[in-house]
Amino acid sequence: MEMSKQLPPGWDATPYGERGWCTFERAVSELVKQSSSGSWRKLADPAIVRKVRGKTGTYRSPPEHPKAFAARLALKIFTNGKADCELVAKLYADTLASALGETGYLMYNSCAWGDDEVEKVAAVLPFTRNLLQLELG
Repeated sequence: MEMSKQLPPGWDATPYGERGWCTFERAVSELVKQSSSGSWRKLADPAIVRKVRGKTGTYRSPPEHPKAFAARLALKIFTNGKADCELVAKLYADTLASALGETGYLMYNSCAWGDDEVEKVAAVLPFTRNLLQLELG
């Protein structure tokens, strides 16, 4: 799925990256899909282009710890204000715990991640109750 962050001419709205629900939807979309040099990312953001071994389309953000996500979310804009922010932070925490808690295999190959991204993955590993294999190649 390719995302479009541009609004039609004449529309005046909060930019995509500043909206709380959009931040949640993007984070959840990237949670557990396998990533390798031969797979396309689930959420394709044309603004982020990375090449790994000459191929494009494999970049994705690492899963984010619920506390880090809640802190980032607190800086976003919600139509219903703080009430939605707290709801969305809880929804993300529940989704992450459920998704990672049930998976036995996480594959993050060819993501071109650095130390910061790998640290984010390490922070969520305690949520992986059934993890048997983790690939970070």
